[in-house]
Parts: sequence; structure tokens; C-alpha cells
Amino acid sequence: MASTVINDLEKLFEKQDVGIIYLYCNYRRMLEQTVLNLLGSLTQQLAQQRPGISADLETLYQKHADKKSRADMEEILGLLRSEASRFSRVFIVVDALDECINSHDSRDILGSSLLDLSSSANVNVLITSRFIPGVTYAFENCNQLEIRAEVEDVKTYVQGNITRMPKFVLRNNELQDTIIEAIANAVDGMFLLAQLHLDSLTDKTSPKAMKLALKSLPKGSGALEMAYRGAVERIDSQKPGLRNLADQVLSWITYARRPLRTNELQQALAIEIDEEYLDEENFSDIEEMINVCAGLVTVDENSKVIRFIHYTTQEYFESIRKTRFPGCDDHVALSCITYLMHNDLEVDSSGRFSIDSTCDLVEYAAQHWGHHVRIASSTVVTPSTLRLLKMDKRLRSYSELSGNITSTHWQSSPSIALWAAAYFGLEDAAQLLLAEGADVNCKMNGETALYVASTEGFVGVVRKLLDAGSDVELTGGSRGTALSTAAYHGHNEIIRLLIPRSFPWWRHGTALKEAIDGGKPGTVTLLLENGADISSPYGTGDNLARAIFNGSESLVRIFIDRGVTIDPCRAMEVAAGQGHLDLVRSLIAKLGKGTEAKSWVQSGVGAAAGGDHIEIVTQLLQVRSDIDVNPAKIKACRSGSLRVLRFLLTEERGLFPHIMKLLEAAVRSRQEGSLKILFEYGLSYNVLRSDYRFEDAYKLVELALPDQNIVYLLLKHGYPFRDDHGLDNTVNDLTDAELNDFARRTVEGYQQNFERSYYYSHSFPHEEIDIWIDKDSILRS
Repeated sequence: MASTVINDLEKLFEKQDVGIIYLYCNYRRMLEQTVLNLLGSLTQQLAQQRPGISADLETLYQKHADKKSRADMEEILGLLRSEASRFSRVFIVVDALDECINSHDSRDILGSSLLDLSSSANVNVLITSRFIPGVTYAFENCNQLEIRAEVEDVKTYVQGNITRMPKFVLRNNELQDTIIEAIANAVDGMFLLAQLHLDSLTDKTSPKAMKLALKSLPKGSGALEMAYRGAVERIDSQKPGLRNLADQVLSWITYARRPLRTNELQQALAIEIDEEYLDEENFSDIEEMINVCAGLVTVDENSKVIRFIHYTTQEYFESIRKTRFPGCDDHVALSCITYLMHNDLEVDSSGRFSIDSTCDLVEYAAQHWGHHVRIASSTVVTPSTLRLLKMDKRLRSYSELSGNITSTHWQSSPSIALWAAAYFGLEDAAQLLLAEGADVNCKMNGETALYVASTEGFVGVVRKLLDAGSDVELTGGSRGTALSTAAYHGHNEIIRLLIPRSFPWWRHGTALKEAIDGGKPGTVTLLLENGADISSPYGTGDNLARAIFNGSESLVRIFIDRGVTIDPCRAMEVAAGQGHLDLVRSLIAKLGKGTEAKSWVQSGVGAAAGGDHIEIVTQLLQVRSDIDVNPAKIKACRSGSLRVLRFLLTEERGLFPHIMKLLEAAVRSRQEGSLKILFEYGLSYNVLRSDYRFEDAYKLVELALPDQNIVYLLLKHGYPFRDDHGLDNTVNDLTDAELNDFARRTVEGYQQNFERSYYYSHSFPHEEIDIWIDKDSILRS
């Protein structure tokens, strides 16, 4: 349904100033479909639908390119709002939100972010989902429409697939009608169940057998599971070879950590444990692999991914996998190890292994072999695991291929076997390597084995490394010490192991800061109870501000209960800027509404305006309505906070004392949405020039270069430019199409012939600049 909606939107708004972006959630891609990645995808889609790069996008890119870091959630959301403001309207379509796994509240965060975006005047959001409590509750105040097939729709579907029936059915029109009627009445509008019922009938050999099967079609709430059981029974009734192939296909699809392409699964099934080469004569036919699975698997034609027909199919096999596929953990782990040790891969001139184009499964195996080994039976897989770990060059190549190490660290340590064992949490392998004399303090990517095990939360590996004498004070990685990275991730059991072995000065280190940044109240309490300095490493005020930044009332309460003094302005600025409404309310209740409230309300409103947090702005203005909101309006213009900007202008709180600063803020930051709202509220040049002095108004057009859309908007609303005679000029006599073309040619001319050689100060510039526009020449061309 979502794809149909998207296609209709694209046709309806073709060549209009409308952004159309979408997400397809897939629970099988949960490792990559994090909230940050999903919101980043929406932002990227929107940015690519506009010519040129917005100022906000370029600023954020430069910020993180210099630091080699990634944007955080607030930055991505802010950029998404900013990019949305460049369109007159934005449509966001999210398919199957229920398939976004809710680990770490990821689905809830995505849903609340979409709700926040939908409150903008120009953003509309459509979400499809099953009726599950979490999603239903989150969107209870939104318009909801239950999508279900009518009986006639199901009949049409069955009629279109009746050719799959045996020949005796195709020769009997009356029997065909009976089948269509029976299935349509049994499935309660569920096409998936109709498909399964059709598959269950394909092996019937007589009209009587067909009619008996139709009478026993599962119905009601348990019909889907009964249909899956029926499909499994049909698989089991096949000849042993076909049944075995079906189980191999189904087990790999069930156990794989990401969707597999058909060529990958072909190679996975062809692996022979302990064989040194992959025999292509052992490849199964893809069509046969699908046929033996009783209609439970399908192949996506675009991606070539072989998958279950529905996520409920995956859920069903997840629930029975231990009994249906006993020993599959061991088999998949050994298959990955065997594949990675195949001699089909050869060393190239640099010492790395050359990945042949026929080695389709190598990427999956390199990235996930250790995770499969960790959950497999140790006695079965450990000998093979050690063999792979000791193939140093091969292991380095696979680690680089999977992204676990970078090429710069490829030859920077004598052996990575212990490090790899720690990274994947392989306790028995780590123990054996240590017994053989492995360097307990070995590093890769600048991280020790102890550091990476503490990051991933592998308690058993950490204990073995510590018992072997690992140095807890060695630094490396983005968080410094093993204690700091364990604190960030909230691995309290590991912290309890590390603290007794750490030097006393850990109390003044970064562990407490990392626990706060990680949003782990329990870890913060644990560190403080074990002697961490509440002011480390940058002071109590900084730690409290970090807690507020995270939006965790429990974290904030920890510091307040321990006597940390609140700086009202800073606390409110941080809480409001991050959009933490509940925390803002708590701070209001604690700080009171006395004479000092004006200063922290001013700080909070300004910060909230920058993030378009309209609820916080209104909440704070209820405390003190007599503050100066002009700085907040300027921030709203600059950041594209359209809801706050519209609210502040509508409320007429000092409506136009700083007209030029508002216009400059919108133009300089390339915020089309802000500029359009300002024009809605009467800031066009033709309206204002009789009441205000605009000697430098022409510089707005020059400041807008080379953004064609901003230039167009300014010219459309009468703002002048300076021609080659030094005179202000306008283009009020042009049609809209001519004006758009004029703006385009103006920008092209600027890009080809001019370069700004002056500096704009923070306030509106008044220096003479050497840019002029030849109107006649542009119009003639």
C-alpha cells in the first residue's frame, strides 16, 4: 500500500515544490535500521530533492568531517526540519513501523520524532503498521484508518491465482467457484492467509479431497499459525532429499543475522564442513530451493534477497527453531568458519586476501562468523574457531572487510587472534589463546582486547583477561579506558570487576562523564557509591548540564539529591534546547516563578526556538510573558523553526523591531520556509519601504547568492538588486516563470564571474561590495 501512496503522490505533485520521502521498515534489517540511520535516510532523501547544498547541511558536514565524527539525533532532527522548511509541503510515508524493532526504545523514538515533524504546518506523515499496543498508543490522537480487504478483493486475488490448482480443478468451473468462495470466507480479509490456503490445496488429487480440505481450512485468530503448521506438514511429506533441502533453506533464513541474497544462500547450502574448497557442483537450483518450501519463501526481484513471505512467517520459525532445527547454531557457525578457511581465496601482493567475485558469501561470513560461534556449542566449534583465529593474515583481511578494523591498523600489531576473540565474546577461545601465551594487552584500532570486550559487554571474556593480568589503565578507543567504555554502555557487572583493579585516580577520570553521556542512571549511582568524584572531570555544573542534556530526570535527580547547585539559565537553556518538555516542567516547578524567572525564561525560549520546540516555548511564556522574544525570532528564522516563528509572529510580541535582522537570518542560513513566513506576515519590500529605511536592502539579494530559490523569493517580493550603474533595480514586471528564469541566470552569472571578497560580520553588513547584476543582459539571453 505504501508504494502505491508514494507513486500517487509523485504523480500528483510532479514538478511542484513538494518533498516526498519514505521508509520501508524491515525487522530483518534491525542491525542497520537504527533510529539515527532511518532519520538520516529521510534527511538525505529530502536534501537530494533540492538543487545545491543548504547552509545547515554544509555546516553540519564540516563540523563532523573535521572531527571524523557522526551527527547525533538532535542534529539529524534539526537538519531534517531545516531541509523540510525549504519546501512548500513535505510528505513522509513510513511503511510497517511495527517492524522497527523497539530495542532501546528505537521504535518509540522514531514514532515521537515523526509526530513532532507532523506538527509542522508543511509536513504530513502517513504510517502503516499492525495494530500492536505500542504503536496504537503512540498515535492514539492521530487519524487512524483500518486497512482490510473486502471479500470481493480476496475473491479477485484467488481467481487470479487459480491456475496454480491441479488440472482437475481447471477443468471444473463449479469447483473453481467453490474454492474461491471458501477461501474468501475463511481468511477474514487477510491476503497472506489466502495465499497459504491456496498453497495448501495444490497437492489435492480429486474433487472429493479438495472439498474435504476446503471444509477444514483454518479460521479465526489462530488460523495463521495453523496454516503455517500445515505448510510444515506438507514439507515433511516430501521425499527425504527435498525435505532436507527445505530445512536447510528455512534454517539459514531463520538463523541468518541479515537477509541473504540467492547466490549467498546457494553457497551457504553448498558448504561441506572441513572441506578446503567450495564445490560448484554442490549448488542447489534456486527455483528448486523455493519450490520445496511449500510457498513459505520468496525472492525479491530487485534485491535478489530470498526471504520468508511475511514477517509472521519469520516469527513462527523463530518460535520453533530450537525444536525444528536442532544443532543449527553449530552448523551455521561451522559453515561460516569452513567457508572463511577455503583455499579459494588467495593472498595478493600486499599480503591481503584477494576476494574473488565468485565468493558471494564472504562478506556475510566475515562480518558474522564470530556472533554465530558465540551462541554455538563450544565443544563443537572451538577447535575450528582456533584454527581460523590463528590464520593471522586471513583474519586481518576478513576483519577489514567487515569493518572491524581499518586498513591503517592492518599491520600495526603482531597478532589479532585474542583481540578478535574478545570482540566476538569467545570465552573458551580467549582462554586457550591466553594459555598459549597470547599478548593480553594486544591492540587493534588502538583498542585493547579488554577495551573491546568491555565495550561489547562480554563479562566472561573480561574476567579471563583480568585474571591473565590485562592492564586496565591502558587507553585507546573513543572513550579512553575499559572502565570508561563500560560506563558509557552501562555494563555494571564489568565495572564491578574493573574498579578494584584500577588506580585510585579513576575517581577523577572520565568514567562518570561517560555514564552520564550514555544515559545510565544505575551506572552513575554505582560509580558515585564506589567513590567517583561528583565534580569529575569538568565540574559538578558540567555533569548536571550533561544529565539535563540527556533528558533523564532520574540522572538529574541523582545530582540534585547530592547537593549540586542548579544554574537556572544554563539548566533551562540545555533542557529547552534539547526539547525535553517533561524536564522543563520539572525545572519550572523547582525554580519557581519569582523575579529571577525572567532571565531563565529568556534563555529557555531562545534555546527552544532554535529547535522548533513549540510546546516548550508556550510553556515558558506562561511563566513570564514580558520577555524580549526578538532574539528567539531570529534564532527561529536562522534554524528554520517554522512553528515557533509563526507562533511568535502571530502573538505580535514586538512584531517588527528587527526586520532586517530577521530577513538577514533567514537569507544567510538559506531558510526558504522562514523567508516565506516572513513574507506572509508582511515583510515584502513593497509593503515596508514606505515605513522603514532600506538603503541596504539590495544586499539581501547579494547575500542570497548563489542560492537560486532564495534569490527568486526576494526578487518576487520586490527586493531590489544593484545594477551595473550602481542603482537599485527591481523585476516587478516579470511573470513568475520569467522571474524564476531570471533568478537562475543571475545565479549562473554569479557563479561564473564573481567571487565574494568581503566578510559579513554578525550584524547586517554595510560595507560596499563589488557585485552587480546586469538585468538587460540576463533578459536578452
